[in-house]
Amino acid sequence: MRPSASISGEFRAVGDPMYVQGRNRSELLAHFPAGTSVQVELGRRRRYPGLAGPAPATHLCYRKFLDLGVNASRIIDVGCGAGIGLRCLLQTKAALAGMDSDGRAIAFARQYVPDAEFIHADIQSTHISCSAAAALVVDVLGLVPEPAKLLRSLLRRIDGLGALFVAEPIVNGQQSLVPPARRAFGVSSLKSLFTRSGFELDDWVTIDDTFLCAIGRPARDPLGDVLVEAEEAYLAHQTKRFEVLCRELKRSGRAGLRLEAALLESRLWFDINEYSHAIAVLTDACMLVPEDPRPWSGLCRLALASGNSGHAIRLAEKAVKIDAADLSSVCSSALAHLEADPRRSLEAWKIANALAPDEACIARFLCSIALAQGRHEEGLVILERAGQYQEHMSPLNEHVGLLALTNAALQVA
Repeated sequence: MRPSASISGEFRAVGDPMYVQGRNRSELLAHFPAGTSVQVELGRRRRYPGLAGPAPATHLCYRKFLDLGVNASRIIDVGCGAGIGLRCLLQTKAALAGMDSDGRAIAFARQYVPDAEFIHADIQSTHISCSAAAALVVDVLGLVPEPAKLLRSLLRRIDGLGALFVAEPIVNGQQSLVPPARRAFGVSSLKSLFTRSGFELDDWVTIDDTFLCAIGRPARDPLGDVLVEAEEAYLAHQTKRFEVLCRELKRSGRAGLRLEAALLESRLWFDINEYSHAIAVLTDACMLVPEDPRPWSGLCRLALASGNSGHAIRLAEKAVKIDAADLSSVCSSALAHLEADPRRSLEAWKIANALAPDEACIARFLCSIALAQGRHEEGLVILERAGQYQEHMSPLNEHVGLLALTNAALQVA
Protein backbone atom coordinates (compact mmCIF):
# COMPACT_ATOMS: atom_id res chain seq x y z
CA MET A 1 0.00 0.00 0.00
CA ARG A 2 1.31 3.45 -0.88
CA PRO A 3 2.33 5.35 2.30
CA SER A 4 0.43 8.57 2.90
CA ALA A 5 2.29 11.86 3.04
CA SER A 6 2.36 13.40 6.47
CA ILE A 7 4.12 16.11 8.39
CA SER A 8 6.35 14.54 10.98
CA GLY A 9 6.27 15.72 14.57
CA GLU A 10 9.79 14.51 15.30
CA PHE A 11 12.51 16.77 16.70
CA ARG A 12 13.94 19.11 14.07
CA ALA A 13 17.71 19.49 13.76
CA VAL A 14 19.26 22.93 13.41
CA GLY A 15 18.68 24.17 9.87
CA ASP A 16 15.70 21.89 9.24
CA PRO A 17 12.64 23.59 7.75
CA MET A 18 9.11 23.74 9.06
CA TYR A 19 6.39 22.58 6.67
CA VAL A 20 3.01 24.13 5.93
CA GLN A 21 0.33 22.32 3.95
CA GLY A 22 -0.05 23.55 0.38
CA ARG A 23 -2.90 23.47 -2.11
CA ASN A 24 -3.26 19.68 -2.03
CA ARG A 25 -2.24 16.71 0.09
CA SER A 26 1.09 16.13 -1.67
CA GLU A 27 2.15 19.79 -1.84
CA LEU A 28 3.89 21.52 1.07
CA LEU A 29 5.77 24.75 1.65
CA ALA A 30 9.11 24.43 3.48
CA HIS A 31 10.09 27.45 5.64
CA PHE A 32 13.80 27.60 6.49
CA PRO A 33 15.24 29.45 9.54
CA ALA A 34 16.96 31.93 7.22
CA GLY A 35 13.56 33.09 6.00
CA THR A 36 13.56 31.33 2.64
CA SER A 37 10.52 29.31 1.56
CA VAL A 38 10.61 26.48 -0.99
CA GLN A 39 7.71 24.56 -2.47
CA VAL A 40 7.89 20.80 -1.87
CA GLU A 41 6.07 18.15 -3.90
CA LEU A 42 5.95 14.79 -2.14
CA GLY A 43 6.31 11.75 -4.37
CA ARG A 44 8.38 8.66 -5.14
CA ARG A 45 11.23 10.59 -6.80
CA ARG A 46 12.75 12.01 -3.62
CA ARG A 47 12.44 12.14 0.14
CA TYR A 48 12.46 15.29 2.28
CA PRO A 49 13.79 15.56 5.85
CA GLY A 50 11.13 15.12 8.51
CA LEU A 51 8.45 13.98 6.04
CA ALA A 52 6.93 10.58 5.42
CA GLY A 53 6.08 9.66 1.86
CA PRO A 54 6.45 7.00 -0.84
CA ALA A 55 10.19 7.59 -1.36
CA PRO A 56 12.35 5.31 0.82
CA ALA A 57 14.80 6.61 3.42
CA THR A 58 18.35 6.50 2.02
CA HIS A 59 20.49 7.95 4.83
CA LEU A 60 21.82 4.50 5.77
CA CYS A 61 23.18 4.12 2.23
CA TYR A 62 25.25 7.28 2.64
CA ARG A 63 26.49 6.08 6.01
CA LYS A 64 27.58 2.85 4.35
CA PHE A 65 29.55 4.90 1.84
CA LEU A 66 31.26 6.67 4.74
CA ASP A 67 32.08 3.30 6.30
CA LEU A 68 33.94 2.32 3.13
CA GLY A 69 36.46 5.09 3.78
CA VAL A 70 36.74 6.12 0.13
CA ASN A 71 39.59 8.61 -0.21
CA ALA A 72 38.20 11.43 -2.36
CA SER A 73 38.99 15.14 -2.38
CA ARG A 74 35.69 15.94 -4.11
CA ILE A 75 32.43 13.98 -4.02
CA ILE A 76 29.39 14.51 -6.21
CA ASP A 77 25.91 13.16 -5.46
CA VAL A 78 24.16 12.67 -8.80
CA GLY A 79 20.41 12.94 -8.33
CA CYS A 80 20.93 14.49 -4.91
CA GLY A 81 17.27 15.48 -4.47
CA ALA A 82 16.67 17.44 -1.26
CA GLY A 83 20.27 16.98 -0.08
CA ILE A 84 19.64 14.49 2.73
CA GLY A 85 22.58 12.39 1.61
CA LEU A 86 24.91 15.37 1.31
CA ARG A 87 24.02 16.37 4.87
CA CYS A 88 25.26 12.90 5.94
CA LEU A 89 28.50 13.43 4.02
CA LEU A 90 29.37 16.71 5.73
CA GLN A 91 31.60 14.86 8.21
CA THR A 92 34.04 14.06 5.42
CA LYS A 93 36.87 16.43 4.54
CA ALA A 94 35.93 16.29 0.88
CA ALA A 95 34.42 19.15 -1.09
CA LEU A 96 30.77 18.24 -1.73
CA ALA A 97 28.61 18.82 -4.77
CA GLY A 98 25.07 17.82 -5.61
CA MET A 99 23.42 17.57 -9.02
CA ASP A 100 19.74 17.24 -9.83
CA SER A 101 17.53 18.05 -12.80
CA ASP A 102 14.67 19.27 -10.58
CA GLY A 103 14.89 23.00 -9.81
CA ARG A 104 12.73 22.83 -6.68
CA ALA A 105 14.83 20.04 -5.21
CA ILE A 106 18.01 22.03 -5.85
CA ALA A 107 16.48 25.14 -4.26
CA PHE A 108 15.62 23.09 -1.17
CA ALA A 109 19.05 21.43 -1.02
CA ARG A 110 20.86 24.78 -1.24
CA GLN A 111 19.08 25.87 1.92
CA TYR A 112 19.40 22.51 3.65
CA VAL A 113 23.13 22.01 2.95
CA PRO A 114 24.57 25.50 2.36
CA ASP A 115 28.17 24.24 2.56
CA ALA A 116 27.80 22.15 -0.59
CA GLU A 117 27.93 23.26 -4.22
CA PHE A 118 24.86 22.53 -6.32
CA ILE A 119 24.39 22.05 -10.04
CA HIS A 120 20.93 22.28 -11.53
CA ALA A 121 21.34 19.97 -14.52
CA ASP A 122 20.77 16.55 -16.01
CA ILE A 123 24.02 14.53 -16.01
CA GLN A 124 23.09 13.22 -19.47
CA SER A 125 23.10 16.74 -20.92
CA THR A 126 25.81 17.32 -23.52
CA HIS A 127 26.51 20.75 -22.02
CA ILE A 128 27.52 19.53 -18.55
CA SER A 129 31.10 19.10 -17.39
CA CYS A 130 32.34 18.82 -13.81
CA SER A 131 35.00 17.09 -11.75
CA ALA A 132 34.92 14.68 -8.80
CA ALA A 133 36.99 11.81 -7.45
CA ALA A 134 33.89 9.90 -6.34
CA ALA A 135 30.29 9.87 -7.53
CA LEU A 136 27.23 8.60 -5.65
CA VAL A 137 24.03 7.53 -7.40
CA VAL A 138 21.47 6.63 -4.73
CA ASP A 139 17.89 5.56 -5.52
CA VAL A 140 18.09 6.99 -9.03
CA LEU A 141 18.77 4.17 -11.51
CA GLY A 142 15.44 2.46 -10.87
CA LEU A 143 13.59 5.65 -11.79
CA VAL A 144 15.06 6.14 -15.27
CA PRO A 145 14.22 4.17 -18.44
CA GLU A 146 17.88 3.60 -19.43
CA PRO A 147 20.15 3.35 -16.37
CA ALA A 148 23.16 2.26 -18.43
CA LYS A 149 22.92 5.48 -20.42
CA LEU A 150 22.96 7.50 -17.19
CA LEU A 151 26.03 5.70 -15.82
CA ARG A 152 27.87 6.08 -19.11
CA SER A 153 27.24 9.80 -18.84
CA LEU A 154 29.21 9.86 -15.58
CA LEU A 155 32.32 8.73 -17.44
CA ARG A 156 31.85 11.36 -20.11
CA ARG A 157 30.85 14.31 -17.92
CA ILE A 158 32.87 13.89 -14.69
CA ASP A 159 36.60 14.50 -14.94
CA GLY A 160 38.89 12.56 -12.59
CA LEU A 161 36.25 10.03 -11.57
CA GLY A 162 37.87 7.20 -9.63
CA ALA A 163 35.04 5.60 -7.65
CA LEU A 164 31.34 4.98 -8.14
CA PHE A 165 28.92 4.15 -5.33
CA VAL A 166 25.42 2.97 -6.27
CA ALA A 167 22.52 2.13 -3.94
CA GLU A 168 19.17 0.82 -5.18
CA PRO A 169 16.15 -0.97 -3.68
CA ILE A 170 16.52 -4.76 -3.69
CA VAL A 171 14.37 -6.57 -6.25
CA ASN A 172 11.61 -8.89 -5.11
CA GLY A 173 9.06 -10.77 -7.18
CA GLN A 174 6.30 -9.65 -4.81
CA GLN A 175 7.24 -5.97 -4.93
CA SER A 176 4.80 -3.20 -5.78
CA LEU A 177 6.74 -0.32 -7.27
CA VAL A 178 5.30 3.17 -6.96
CA PRO A 179 5.58 5.20 -10.20
CA PRO A 180 7.87 6.56 -11.47
CA ALA A 181 9.94 3.68 -9.97
CA ARG A 182 10.22 1.08 -12.71
CA ARG A 183 12.98 -1.27 -11.50
CA ALA A 184 14.68 -2.64 -8.42
CA PHE A 185 17.99 -4.51 -8.60
CA GLY A 186 19.70 -7.73 -7.61
CA VAL A 187 23.41 -8.47 -7.59
CA SER A 188 23.39 -10.02 -11.08
CA SER A 189 21.50 -7.15 -12.68
CA LEU A 190 23.71 -4.56 -10.97
CA LYS A 191 26.88 -6.36 -12.08
CA SER A 192 25.56 -6.43 -15.62
CA LEU A 193 24.71 -2.74 -15.46
CA PHE A 194 28.19 -1.82 -14.24
CA THR A 195 29.78 -3.85 -17.04
CA ARG A 196 27.56 -2.43 -19.78
CA SER A 197 28.23 1.09 -18.51
CA GLY A 198 32.04 0.91 -18.47
CA PHE A 199 32.56 0.21 -14.75
CA GLU A 200 33.90 -2.70 -12.70
CA LEU A 201 32.03 -3.72 -9.56
CA ASP A 202 34.46 -4.29 -6.68
CA ASP A 203 32.13 -5.12 -3.78
CA TRP A 204 28.52 -4.98 -2.65
CA VAL A 205 26.51 -5.14 0.57
CA THR A 206 22.82 -5.08 1.53
CA ILE A 207 21.21 -2.81 4.12
CA ASP A 208 18.31 -4.24 6.15
CA ASP A 209 17.22 -6.34 3.14
CA THR A 210 15.93 -3.15 1.52
CA PHE A 211 18.88 -1.58 -0.32
CA LEU A 212 21.70 -3.06 -2.37
CA CYS A 213 24.86 -0.94 -2.23
CA ALA A 214 27.75 -1.42 -4.65
CA ILE A 215 31.15 0.20 -4.99
CA GLY A 216 33.09 0.15 -8.22
CA ARG A 217 35.43 2.09 -10.49
CA PRO A 218 35.86 2.92 -14.16
CA ALA A 219 36.99 -0.18 -16.03
CA ARG A 220 40.60 -0.27 -17.11
CA ASP A 221 39.70 -2.49 -20.06
CA PRO A 222 39.24 -0.24 -23.12
CA LEU A 223 36.96 -2.87 -24.64
CA GLY A 224 34.15 -1.49 -22.48
CA ASP A 225 33.76 1.23 -25.09
CA VAL A 226 33.65 -1.46 -27.78
CA LEU A 227 30.62 -3.03 -26.08
CA VAL A 228 28.80 0.31 -26.30
CA GLU A 229 29.74 0.54 -29.99
CA ALA A 230 28.50 -3.01 -30.55
CA GLU A 231 25.13 -2.18 -28.97
CA GLU A 232 24.83 0.88 -31.17
CA ALA A 233 25.77 -1.11 -34.28
CA TYR A 234 23.18 -3.77 -33.44
CA LEU A 235 20.41 -1.22 -32.99
CA ALA A 236 21.42 0.47 -36.25
CA HIS A 237 21.34 -2.89 -38.10
CA GLN A 238 25.02 -2.53 -39.03
CA THR A 239 25.56 -6.28 -39.11
CA LYS A 240 29.10 -6.38 -40.54
CA ARG A 241 30.43 -3.84 -38.06
CA PHE A 242 28.57 -5.59 -35.26
CA GLU A 243 30.24 -8.93 -36.02
CA VAL A 244 33.69 -7.32 -36.09
CA LEU A 245 33.11 -5.68 -32.72
CA CYS A 246 31.85 -8.94 -31.19
CA ARG A 247 35.00 -10.75 -32.30
CA GLU A 248 37.04 -8.01 -30.68
CA LEU A 249 35.08 -8.31 -27.42
CA LYS A 250 35.80 -12.03 -27.21
CA ARG A 251 39.45 -11.15 -26.56
CA SER A 252 38.62 -9.38 -23.29
CA GLY A 253 40.03 -10.82 -20.09
CA ARG A 254 36.81 -9.92 -18.23
CA ALA A 255 34.27 -12.73 -18.13
CA GLY A 256 31.46 -10.26 -17.50
CA LEU A 257 32.29 -8.29 -20.63
CA ARG A 258 32.47 -11.45 -22.74
CA LEU A 259 29.11 -12.52 -21.32
CA GLU A 260 27.43 -9.25 -22.31
CA ALA A 261 28.96 -9.58 -25.77
CA ALA A 262 27.66 -13.15 -26.08
CA LEU A 263 24.14 -12.14 -25.08
CA LEU A 264 24.25 -9.35 -27.62
CA GLU A 265 25.59 -11.62 -30.37
CA SER A 266 22.91 -14.24 -29.70
CA ARG A 267 20.27 -11.62 -30.35
CA LEU A 268 21.58 -11.08 -33.86
CA TRP A 269 21.52 -14.80 -34.67
CA PHE A 270 18.02 -15.05 -33.21
CA ASP A 271 16.81 -12.11 -35.31
CA ILE A 272 17.97 -13.72 -38.55
CA ASN A 273 16.75 -17.22 -37.57
CA GLU A 274 20.26 -18.66 -37.25
CA TYR A 275 19.24 -20.62 -34.17
CA SER A 276 22.19 -23.04 -34.20
CA HIS A 277 24.65 -20.15 -33.98
CA ALA A 278 22.65 -18.54 -31.18
CA ILE A 279 22.53 -21.83 -29.26
CA ALA A 280 26.31 -22.28 -29.56
CA VAL A 281 26.98 -18.74 -28.30
CA LEU A 282 24.58 -19.04 -25.35
CA THR A 283 25.83 -22.51 -24.39
CA ASP A 284 29.34 -21.12 -24.11
CA ALA A 285 27.96 -18.22 -22.06
CA CYS A 286 26.31 -20.64 -19.61
CA MET A 287 29.72 -22.15 -18.89
CA LEU A 288 31.48 -18.79 -18.83
CA VAL A 289 29.32 -17.30 -16.05
CA PRO A 290 27.18 -20.13 -14.63
CA GLU A 291 25.65 -17.91 -11.92
CA ASP A 292 23.96 -15.66 -14.49
CA PRO A 293 20.46 -16.82 -15.56
CA ARG A 294 20.23 -14.88 -18.82
CA PRO A 295 21.98 -17.37 -21.13
CA TRP A 296 19.64 -20.10 -19.86
CA SER A 297 16.56 -17.96 -20.47
CA GLY A 298 17.88 -17.15 -23.94
CA LEU A 299 18.22 -20.88 -24.67
CA CYS A 300 14.67 -21.34 -23.40
CA ARG A 301 13.34 -18.87 -25.94
CA LEU A 302 15.29 -20.55 -28.71
CA ALA A 303 13.76 -23.88 -27.72
CA LEU A 304 10.32 -22.28 -27.85
CA ALA A 305 11.02 -20.78 -31.25
CA SER A 306 12.07 -24.26 -32.43
CA GLY A 307 8.87 -25.84 -31.11
CA ASN A 308 10.54 -27.84 -28.32
CA SER A 309 8.29 -26.82 -25.43
CA GLY A 310 9.42 -29.60 -23.07
CA HIS A 311 13.06 -28.58 -23.33
CA ALA A 312 12.03 -24.93 -23.01
CA ILE A 313 10.32 -25.64 -19.69
CA ARG A 314 13.44 -27.35 -18.31
CA LEU A 315 15.63 -24.44 -19.40
CA ALA A 316 13.23 -21.91 -17.89
CA GLU A 317 13.22 -23.78 -14.59
CA LYS A 318 17.02 -23.71 -14.58
CA ALA A 319 17.04 -19.95 -15.17
CA VAL A 320 14.47 -19.27 -12.44
CA LYS A 321 16.37 -21.51 -10.02
CA ILE A 322 19.46 -19.34 -10.52
CA ASP A 323 17.57 -16.07 -10.03
CA ALA A 324 13.83 -16.05 -9.40
CA ALA A 325 13.72 -12.24 -9.58
CA ASP A 326 15.43 -11.91 -12.96
CA LEU A 327 12.98 -10.45 -15.48
CA SER A 328 14.39 -12.43 -18.40
CA SER A 329 14.05 -15.71 -16.48
CA VAL A 330 10.51 -15.00 -15.28
CA CYS A 331 9.31 -14.03 -18.77
CA SER A 332 10.89 -17.18 -20.20
CA SER A 333 9.06 -19.27 -17.60
CA ALA A 334 5.78 -17.54 -18.41
CA LEU A 335 6.20 -18.23 -22.11
CA ALA A 336 7.40 -21.82 -21.63
CA HIS A 337 4.38 -22.75 -19.48
CA LEU A 338 1.83 -20.86 -21.57
CA GLU A 339 0.17 -23.97 -23.04
CA ALA A 340 1.31 -26.74 -20.68
CA ASP A 341 0.37 -24.98 -17.44
CA PRO A 342 -1.65 -21.77 -18.03
CA ARG A 343 -2.11 -21.09 -14.32
CA ARG A 344 1.62 -21.24 -13.68
CA SER A 345 2.21 -19.09 -16.73
CA LEU A 346 -0.22 -16.48 -15.43
CA GLU A 347 1.52 -16.35 -12.06
CA ALA A 348 4.85 -15.82 -13.83
CA TRP A 349 3.37 -12.99 -15.91
CA LYS A 350 2.14 -11.34 -12.71
CA ILE A 351 5.64 -11.53 -11.25
CA ALA A 352 7.07 -10.12 -14.47
CA ASN A 353 4.63 -7.23 -14.26
CA ALA A 354 5.72 -6.57 -10.68
CA LEU A 355 9.38 -6.63 -11.72
CA ALA A 356 8.84 -4.33 -14.71
CA PRO A 357 5.54 -2.43 -14.49
CA ASP A 358 6.63 -0.16 -17.35
CA GLU A 359 6.83 -2.99 -19.92
CA ALA A 360 3.79 -2.39 -22.11
CA CYS A 361 3.77 -5.84 -23.72
CA ILE A 362 3.64 -7.61 -20.33
CA ALA A 363 0.89 -5.32 -19.09
CA ARG A 364 -1.06 -5.82 -22.32
CA PHE A 365 -0.83 -9.58 -22.01
CA LEU A 366 -2.04 -9.58 -18.40
CA CYS A 367 -4.84 -7.20 -19.30
CA SER A 368 -5.99 -9.42 -22.16
CA ILE A 369 -6.21 -12.42 -19.81
CA ALA A 370 -8.15 -10.42 -17.21
CA LEU A 371 -10.61 -9.17 -19.82
CA ALA A 372 -11.05 -12.66 -21.31
CA GLN A 373 -11.92 -13.97 -17.83
CA GLY A 374 -14.39 -11.15 -17.20
CA ARG A 375 -12.18 -9.33 -14.67
CA HIS A 376 -12.58 -5.99 -16.41
CA GLU A 377 -11.69 -3.79 -13.44
CA GLU A 378 -8.43 -5.63 -12.86
CA GLY A 379 -7.53 -5.30 -16.53
CA LEU A 380 -8.11 -1.56 -16.48
CA VAL A 381 -5.99 -1.16 -13.34
CA ILE A 382 -3.09 -2.96 -15.06
CA LEU A 383 -3.33 -0.72 -18.13
CA GLU A 384 -3.70 2.46 -16.10
CA ARG A 385 -0.57 1.60 -14.11
CA ALA A 386 1.42 0.91 -17.27
CA GLY A 387 0.12 4.16 -18.71
CA GLN A 388 1.89 6.13 -15.99
CA TYR A 389 5.17 5.15 -17.64
CA GLN A 390 4.20 5.89 -21.24
CA GLU A 391 6.27 9.05 -21.49
CA HIS A 392 9.44 6.98 -21.17
CA MET A 393 8.76 3.35 -21.90
CA SER A 394 11.59 0.89 -21.27
CA PRO A 395 13.18 -0.19 -24.58
CA LEU A 396 13.20 -3.96 -23.83
CA ASN A 397 16.69 -4.18 -25.30
CA GLU A 398 18.16 -6.55 -22.74
CA HIS A 399 16.06 -9.61 -23.47
CA VAL A 400 16.53 -11.94 -26.44
CA GLY A 401 13.40 -11.95 -28.59
CA LEU A 402 11.12 -11.07 -25.66
CA LEU A 403 8.92 -8.65 -27.57
CA ALA A 404 8.47 -10.97 -30.56
CA LEU A 405 7.72 -13.98 -28.40
CA THR A 406 5.34 -12.06 -26.19
CA ASN A 407 3.42 -10.87 -29.25
CA ALA A 408 3.25 -14.50 -30.36
CA ALA A 409 1.91 -15.42 -26.92
CA LEU A 410 -0.78 -12.75 -27.29
CA GLN A 411 -1.93 -14.33 -30.54
CA VAL A 412 -2.12 -17.75 -28.88
CA ALA A 413 -4.15 -16.27 -26.01
